[in-house]
Amino acid sequence: MPYPNAIHLGFAKCGSTFLQAFWRKHPQVHMVFKANFFAPLVDGDYARGSEHYSSMFSDAAPHTKLIESDEHMLMGLMHPSLGIRGLTLDSVEQTCVRIKSVVPDVKLLLVVRNQLEMMISTYSQYLLGGGTLALDNFATESMKCFRTGESYFNFFFDEIVDIVERHFPGQLKVVVAEELARDTDTQLAYICEFMDVSYIEFNSRFRDRRVGLSRIGMPFVRGLNRLIVRRHASRFEPDMWLPRSTYKSICNVARVIEHFVMRRWTCESPYQLASSELIEVMRDRFAASNLRFGEKLGKDLSRWSYTLPTVSIATDRKQQESLVQPAARTPASDLSSVAH
Repeated sequence: MPYPNAIHLGFAKCGSTFLQAFWRKHPQVHMVFKANFFAPLVDGDYARGSEHYSSMFSDAAPHTKLIESDEHMLMGLMHPSLGIRGLTLDSVEQTCVRIKSVVPDVKLLLVVRNQLEMMISTYSQYLLGGGTLALDNFATESMKCFRTGESYFNFFFDEIVDIVERHFPGQLKVVVAEELARDTDTQLAYICEFMDVSYIEFNSRFRDRRVGLSRIGMPFVRGLNRLIVRRHASRFEPDMWLPRSTYKSICNVARVIEHFVMRRWTCESPYQLASSELIEVMRDRFAASNLRFGEKLGKDLSRWSYTLPTVSIATDRKQQESLVQPAARTPASDLSSVAH
């Protein structure tokens, strides 16, 4: 029975659409897109057994490398009001146990991005789905859900890599999304080498990248949503005055105009949408984890804003208390040398 040689298992907003387009064009790769088998969020498919999973690769051409790509695989939770995917370290552990039980020798690819940019990019997709919250409120709700009190934004990369390496020693490659964007050819060559396939040149198109809204587009779409969304249902399925197809067309037109017409004005840092208080909260929440993660990779991640700059924050106690506080964390295991 055929099983994947490699699994791209995370994360969303880290160049996954680009990588999937690359693998679809690669003549030596057969990709299955989101089998929905291992993630704890989808229990039914895993219960159908390994033969069901194997059948998804049965139509691959001979001598091709098999890969499943699911940037949400480790994100086994669904925020009950925002409708976004999230994770806990327990959900990462559970996914790894499932993968190990079916394909113990598989290679794993993990693409990461600094947490503030991930938050802003996720916020962009939230707005494109009809969201109406401001960025700070969205981030606060992501990190401490008012319904459950649970954080759905636990991207502590050092501990996540520790968990994956414990189950799959020597089988994990970590790619930094900022490096993939800055030096695409080199990073694609590294990925191809890891997957044991030839490197091919790839000229991506606009549709091969899920380009989010800019600092100009996000307020525009949020304002539109506040006008047309009548109510929010469970898992964020908004009831709108406009037909859903019309709404999507408007959003797609806005994205195209931003990318091709207004690019010179929209390429400034999206950090401008985040308040100094939010930046400080996220810096404190992830600074220690990112420092350890950089040591693990042997890279200075501060150049990519993984160690976010210290900013002055408001001293008003009520304003500080309105922002989510860093959640308690379990101690990480000791660092070990990891070759990526």
